[in-house]
Amino acid sequence: MISLSWSASTDNVGVKGYYIYRDGVKLDVSVTEPCFTDEGLTENTTYRYYVTAYDEAGNESERSTELVVMTLANNITGLNAVVNVDGSILVSWNQVARAAAYELMIDEYESVCIYDTSYLHTGLLPNTRHTYRVRVRYAGNDYGAWSEKKVVFSFPGKPLDVGADIIDDNSVRIFWNQVQGISKYNVYRDGELIAAEVKAVEFTDTGLTAGRDYEYEVRAVSGDSESVENQRVIVNTGTGSISANTVLNENRVYKSFNLKSRIINLNGYRFKVEGDLVQSGGTLDVNGGRLEVTGNYTISGSSYLEMTEEEDYVLVRGDFETRSDNNHENKLTAGTLEVKGNFTRKAGVSANFKASGTHRVVLSGEKQQTIDFSSTNIQQFNILENKNTSGKELIFKNSYNAKIFINNTSGLSPMTVEYHDWNLTGNEVINGDLYIKGKTLNLAGKTLKVNGNLIQTGGYIGCKWRKIRGRGKLHNKRVFIFEDDGR
Repeated sequence: MISLSWSASTDNVGVKGYYIYRDGVKLDVSVTEPCFTDEGLTENTTYRYYVTAYDEAGNESERSTELVVMTLANNITGLNAVVNVDGSILVSWNQVARAAAYELMIDEYESVCIYDTSYLHTGLLPNTRHTYRVRVRYAGNDYGAWSEKKVVFSFPGKPLDVGADIIDDNSVRIFWNQVQGISKYNVYRDGELIAAEVKAVEFTDTGLTAGRDYEYEVRAVSGDSESVENQRVIVNTGTGSISANTVLNENRVYKSFNLKSRIINLNGYRFKVEGDLVQSGGTLDVNGGRLEVTGNYTISGSSYLEMTEEEDYVLVRGDFETRSDNNHENKLTAGTLEVKGNFTRKAGVSANFKASGTHRVVLSGEKQQTIDFSSTNIQQFNILENKNTSGKELIFKNSYNAKIFINNTSGLSPMTVEYHDWNLTGNEVINGDLYIKGKTLNLAGKTLKVNGNLIQTGGYIGCKWRKIRGRGKLHNKRVFIFEDDGR
């Protein structure tokens, strides 16, 4: 809202009232006093006002001087993060009217209450990724919306990219990107120099103990000095776990991993499990990072998988199975989950896999893949893309369950449309029966070939038929081709 006031006007007959003009348009309001409050405006927006007076005879005065005024922002604007050479990061934002305090979320994990409009984040490791969001808290503990996320690296900037492969229980290969103009590197393990002036971009370390975390750091050597632009990787040749909430400041590689509770925030880094990832509790927040599982990824119990950033990427080379007891609505809103094995959603709480926004699931296996999705009336893929290279049909063991389905293969197994609309994105061939039990099958200008029975007990087929090719009655084992005429 904006409150206006002005000096009262005089007239030899008598002033009856005032006209209020906003952005050149007269408002439909009755104003008899030299003040007016304009409500229902848009936050953080500029408006232009002028006022005229009118008398009993209907005469209107000249307009007042125009007043230009901007409404206040109800939520956070101007979020900024400045990286300082002393290793700290100064986070600041614009003041919000009527704010009682502000809540700053650091790295999607640590919440800080602040009564100013800035915060100095200290005690940071060099070359580590940090994220910040802020929201305003009003009196009565009402909160505004979260600001956009700010992502920065602590001084001196984005580091080298260091990774690892596990060779066996006692040895690992550490590798990194070549730095332009650098030909030698020092390799540290747990802060101790173990290889000096390595000329390759990899190093094999042996004599390790399975089940223990080892931290490796690679530093570029220039003359007699080392580069401070470095990055760490933690490697465990056995089974890894955490006992406290963990925000990654480095890449990590484990032979296998059990997440039973707590939070793992990938924070833009890579988390690789060369065997199975078993999550029976806790939260795995991808948060701009990359999770790669060479074996199977199983989610159960009181667990969350959070994918809310466009950069989020999860690759499961084995089977993906979720039977979480937690609702995942608004937890799977962006990023890509790529699965090369079977995709299974078993009983758990309703909506324990309900994707939305821009979230995408890609099936890219080299063997035939199966989708087993129980209770598909609540669960759903957002975007499901089939990139399987086996030449075999994708098997839906239950009803079709995607908002958008992009099929890059030549055929599909028998299909049932019951809980979710199926809008064709290309020509399709079903090698078996097609059941329409509910919702809508929309051909969308494409051709659908059914090598079996078409059985419709409900729902709609969205098109006007141009051709029906085949012989026999509708439910006989014949080939039917349905083509949308484009109207």
